[in-house]
Amino acid sequence: MEVSRPANCSKPVIEGTFKVGSLPKDVSLPREWFAIHSNWIGEREDRIRWTRCWWKITNTANKCVIYRVLRFAPTLNFNSKDRTGEIAIDWFSCLDLWGDRADNREQDLILKLEPVTGLSARFKAALAHPDPTQRLFFWASFVMAVLGVILGALISNITSRVFGP
Repeated sequence: MEVSRPANCSKPVIEGTFKVGSLPKDVSLPREWFAIHSNWIGEREDRIRWTRCWWKITNTANKCVIYRVLRFAPTLNFNSKDRTGEIAIDWFSCLDLWGDRADNREQDLILKLEPVTGLSARFKAALAHPDPTQRLFFWASFVMAVLGVILGALISNITSRVFGP
């Protein structure tokens, strides 16, 4: 269908032209989430697997990259023939994706969407979180983990000297 699957990878890669859409007034979309029509990913099992996961969103025109959590919204437009549709995303993400073309908000976005997999990609996604308190929490957790490893090594070294091997 619209999802290409590279031979060496089982994750979906979505490429298409998007207009910024909106969800109904009674549906809220958190700042770190984005929504597309469910037909972008054809198989139900794939939709279940990849929803609520972090995705890398790349504007292929200006190479801007943001990371957001996927959600599906059947109210957004989708056309499978010319691979166009709507994406619901927060305003700050739109500005990031438009880049220096932010004054022309009617222009379509040519996007590549792919799920974040692997440790280094998840690390990048955590560093690019839209909420600064979450980024601070990530850094504090990272520092605490490193200090824990160092402290564990020191305690192991001290106990081996005191009590012998």
